[in-house]
Amino acid sequence: MVHDRLAHIRDWPEHGVANALLVEGLATRVTAELDPRRPDDEYLWMGATHRRWLADCRRRWPEILDRIAADVDATDLDRYAAWFLMRDSAHRGDLPRRCGYLVGLEVVRLLGERHPLHEIASWDLDRGLDEVRRGLHALRAAA
Repeated sequence: MVHDRLAHIRDWPEHGVANALLVEGLATRVTAELDPRRPDDEYLWMGATHRRWLADCRRRWPEILDRIAADVDATDLDRYAAWFLMRDSAHRGDLPRRCGYLVGLEVVRLLGERHPLHEIASWDLDRGLDEVRRGLHALRAAA
């Protein structure tokens, strides 16, 4: 909601993968800052424990990053669904469902090393897309 007000994300594509990475990553990061005692899976699954899911995501991390980087500019529902929804998706294949949320969190964590969260929340579409692409590139290089 804060990002919506600061950056006018209503102008962003509804099913944009980059948009979801930034907005969902920002929301999860803020939650983690407010309650830093919990493991990532609890932030990403709204309090529920999904440690096997998180371990599977971490085990397949390089593949997840390569594939989501190829979809970062996508704005269609099928590509978005592969990363952020629970439904079956031929595009997602056997990757963990909703793994885009973890990618978004890690992108925002990385961006947060250089930018305060309130600044990230104010980025417009062009700046947000550029920063998400840079963040994904850095995560892939480190994987």
